[in-house]
Amino acid sequence: MKRILLAVLLFSGVGLWSSPALALLNIISCSAGANGVNFGSYEPLSGQAVDSTGWVRFECHSLVGLLTTRRVDFKVYLNGGEHGSVAQRVMKSGSNTLSYNLYTDSGHNTIWDDIGGAGFRGDTFEVQALVSIGTSREATYTIYGQIPGGQNVAAGNYSDTITATVLF
Repeated sequence: MKRILLAVLLFSGVGLWSSPALALLNIISCSAGANGVNFGSYEPLSGQAVDSTGWVRFECHSLVGLLTTRRVDFKVYLNGGEHGSVAQRVMKSGSNTLSYNLYTDSGHNTIWDDIGGAGFRGDTFEVQALVSIGTSREATYTIYGQIPGGQNVAAGNYSDTITATVLF
């Protein structure tokens, strides 16, 4: 009998708290991760483009929530890399270069842009809870990469480093 009464008193006391105090009860942790685009071999004499994919993931975990709704708006951007720009990314092998780009779509129509640009991926997570523990939301976006065909380049291991930025 005492346990039930304690629970009723605990929940009735929550009604006396203000909205800002309740918002403090929704603790969310967010993180991002990525898997790079690996093009494999490029054959300059074939004239064929080489396509490959990678991914970037953004996830939020509600550690605990009580009578709350928490909204997380986010956008995922990719920079121009170490050697090029968003308009034309470049991989290097020594002083040799190989052009490529990264796109938000499989048709290679929209270049994945840096902060402030129009080509990005994003969404809104809403974590609503009467009472929740360990609620998660996740979004994984495919990065579509393409090396245009017809580039006469020397043999070598070409690479670039892209930085993904998530604003939320």
